Amino acid sequence: IYCANKKTSMAFLTNLICVGVCLILNLTLIKPFGIMGGAVATAVSYLCLWVSRIFTTKKIIKINFNIFTSVFAVAILIFQAVIILLDLKFCYTLSLIATAILLFLFRKSFKEFLIFITNFFRGKKYGK
Repeated sequence: IYCANKKTSMAFLTNLICVGVCLILNLTLIKPFGIMGGAVATAVSYLCLWVSRIFTTKKIIKINFNIFTSVFAVAILIFQAVIILLDLKFCYTLSLIATAILLFLFRKSFKEFLIFITNFFRGKKYGK
């Protein structure tokens, strides 16, 4: 979207902000938490990138975006990460349930993706 609208400076700016966030968080979190601090810093910087790209892209084109669905999906992903990190007894069962919820939440997009992949391997063009 940025390239097509000749607004690549917005992509650069959002990347630059998130690199700064990642660098500051890595310097802050790695010493006390080790590799997990680096992982959290990277996750938070990607979250900042996602949010900043939503706001800057909305200035270029209209986006149909459901904030509730997106926040709920991110919360489920965070839940999955936490239960696996804590190594709970039923972590894989809980993670499977969370994945099923995500698939249900994005069932329309997932169905479209499966149709696209199926058509791709059959040699058909998208939309035909």
